[in-house]
Amino acid sequence: MENKPNILQDIKALIFLTQGDYLNIRDDHKTLIETFLSRPVLETAKELYNFIQKIHKKEGVFTFMDDLRLYEKTLIAILPEQRDHSLHSASVYVLGLAIYNSISKIRSSVKTDHHPPESPSQKTSFLFRWSLAACLHDIAYPLELTLKSFNKYSKKLHEIEKDDFSFVEINCDLYDRFNLLPILKPREIKDFTKKDTALGLISHRLVNDGTGSSRISYDTLLKIIEKYYESNLKKGRIDHGAFSAVLILNRIHNLYELNDWPTEDFYYEIVDAATAIFLHNAYRYSPLKQLFGDGVFKYDSPCSLGYLLYLCDSLCEWLRGRSRDAHHFRLKIQDDKIIYRAPKKVKKNIEKAMKLFDERITVDVTYN
Repeated sequence: MENKPNILQDIKALIFLTQGDYLNIRDDHKTLIETFLSRPVLETAKELYNFIQKIHKKEGVFTFMDDLRLYEKTLIAILPEQRDHSLHSASVYVLGLAIYNSISKIRSSVKTDHHPPESPSQKTSFLFRWSLAACLHDIAYPLELTLKSFNKYSKKLHEIEKDDFSFVEINCDLYDRFNLLPILKPREIKDFTKKDTALGLISHRLVNDGTGSSRISYDTLLKIIEKYYESNLKKGRIDHGAFSAVLILNRIHNLYELNDWPTEDFYYEIVDAATAIFLHNAYRYSPLKQLFGDGVFKYDSPCSLGYLLYLCDSLCEWLRGRSRDAHHFRLKIQDDKIIYRAPKKVKKNIEKAMKLFDERITVDVTYN
């Protein structure tokens, strides 16, 4: 008798391959991933988050998740169309591990020149960067939801039907009001201006590490990114990904200083993860998709970790609400091709996101 379909078991098989296991996850890490995949609840997700910060010796980094759950639980009662992000983030994390282990193009693209090729430090660096990007990519969601709930209630009181109307308009100095403070001056980067701020570091990462960098200067890109933040605020909107990125850069930099952690990998790991988080939503809704990808998101540029996050976030439609509906989804990866099955109810969400997928990594989606 065939086992009941369950995408979490598909992911488990892809993370712990019998042949071609590039992650080599073992011991407690393996046990906690398997436990979450077998019993995907807040308790097992939290245990996984706690272990991740310990294995990478970065205590305190993932306490964001407790705050996210506390506020989101209240806000979902006001905006029932919003979905849980604690379990969703854990789902993104494990899906990313499965894709990394199974697709050679992804493994090659997310490497960093900071470590020797194929060295254990390459794998450790990916696991740390992916942990940050996958688990923390939605930590600013309560900010977006709070503003959205205020505008929704105000529109109801005033009987306004226009979808894009906002009562709240925020006009301010980004660097003063939203605490985009100086971060750090990595030894690798000279002659800083705003490069020592959160938005400056993200801009620098995009211009210097993406294959599309020759198309735009650092100063021009920084202005575009600043304008993206400001234009959203003036419309009464907050891009949760964009704000998650700057919050993470500030919060983790403070932890580096407080704990006297070595900073030589800050730019290559923390800034890379924050850039991925920034792109996972902003790339789709900003001019960046034209500047770097001609309307698509390239898996190897301008931030390969960002593409992996966008791909996984777009596909992770299970564990997003009260129903535990993972058995409606299936996943198979063969010859660098993702074969994905999902229920029709999520077709609209996935098809919108797929417009930006890089066709060089095939994603074949069917619906049931």
